[in-house]
Amino acid sequence: MKKQLIIYGSRYGSARRYAERLAEMTGLEAVEYKAVKDLGDYDRIVYLGSLYAGGVTGLKQTVGKMSPQQELIVATVGLADPTDAANVAHIRQSIKG
Repeated sequence: MKKQLIIYGSRYGSARRYAERLAEMTGLEAVEYKAVKDLGDYDRIVYLGSLYAGGVTGLKQTVGKMSPQQELIVATVGLADPTDAANVAHIRQSIKG
């Protein structure tokens, strides 16, 4: 079984609440992105982040700590349509810097 971790980036608490509820439902640990030091022990990262100006709070910092072998699942919290191709492209670009 894959070792998994929930990481969240929240500005006003919504993403944190979603992450904490997901942790309760799955039995996984949920931590704020600022508290993450090393992700080497995890196979899969579930990231919940606040969406602001097309960027996802803390996602770039989290991706920077990951290896190419690790799986990343991203869920955003905000008022942008995640199925809109322009929004998706902007989020991907914000990760790259």
